Amino acid sequence: MLNIVKYPRAVVDITEAAIYLDEYAGIDIAIRFVELCDDAFSQLAAAPGIGVLRTVPGYPGARTWRVRPHQHLIVYMATDSTLEIIRVIHGARDIDAILDAPSPSVGATPPETENI
Repeated sequence: MLNIVKYPRAVVDITEAAIYLDEYAGIDIAIRFVELCDDAFSQLAAAPGIGVLRTVPGYPGARTWRVRPHQHLIVYMATDSTLEIIRVIHGARDIDAILDAPSPSVGATPPETENI
């Protein structure tokens, strides 16, 4: 199984979504969303090829996978040893425009690594 690495922007995405869900759906839904993200990351670390290939500038071989039952998409890449979580974006947003826009934290060295 691959080590999971969350880019700083992905951590912000998850945090912002959880705050929104807490405010509009309740703390239980927010907590469950974070748990479902972690479950999806583990699933992807075990089988990284299951996602859909997507063109993401600067990230050759990037893929997407949905956080079920939510509409958020995980944008990730796999290397020989890591699963790199680049972003977690709600599917109703303009994903192509978001991924095309430069983000200073996306290119940063990911600080959060989990051995799963």
